[in-house]
Amino acid sequence: MANSRLLTDITPTPHGASTTLVVILHGLGKQVEDCCDALREGLPDADLPDADLMVPRYRADVLSNVDPRRVADQLVEYIHETDQARCQRGDGGRYERIILIG
Repeated sequence: MANSRLLTDITPTPHGASTTLVVILHGLGKQVEDCCDALREGLPDADLPDADLMVPRYRADVLSNVDPRRVADQLVEYIHETDQARCQRGDGGRYERIILIG
């Protein structure tokens, strides 16, 4: 069976020369906007409002039979690719921190 793409919207939103990537993965219901808004408003860590933000989407409705291990495997792959792409940016370097919120 071909390795189909389960996650969409995997391209992070860059914020300046941030060295932090925040990945927010939704659960049932897909309501991650509140987390994104709280992050933008500023959490105790001053670096977080300027972090690059990745908010992938996947099918997570009640009738979905998506294997969570495949979602996790693809998420790891996309985070790795995003970190490698970060090295290619003009401001250089890999992410110093990757924060997962789920």
